[in-house]
Amino acid sequence: MGAEVLETISKDRTEFSRYFHYLKAEIDRESQRIYAHRKGKEEGKEEGKEEGIKEGIKEGIEQGKSEMARNLLANGISPDIIAKSAGLSVEQVRSMMN
Repeated sequence: MGAEVLETISKDRTEFSRYFHYLKAEIDRESQRIYAHRKGKEEGKEEGKEEGIKEGIKEGIEQGKSEMARNLLANGISPDIIAKSAGLSVEQVRSMMN
């Protein structure tokens, strides 16, 4: 802040009051911006966690289906029956035979 502004507001109570309210409004706006930024960041992290959990569950289910299909193939069960039971395509099951 310039020395001239300080000199002006220190002599005039009205100018001081205006400047005080201006600074308060600026601080309030900056505080709101910071709060919104932090809140958005927290919400983004939470959404990311939820999405990660959903994706992990989905991958776990798929891995479980594949493991079950390989075990059933190893025990001589037909690829057609495995595909129907596990919700996989016959081609997916047959690719596990190799």
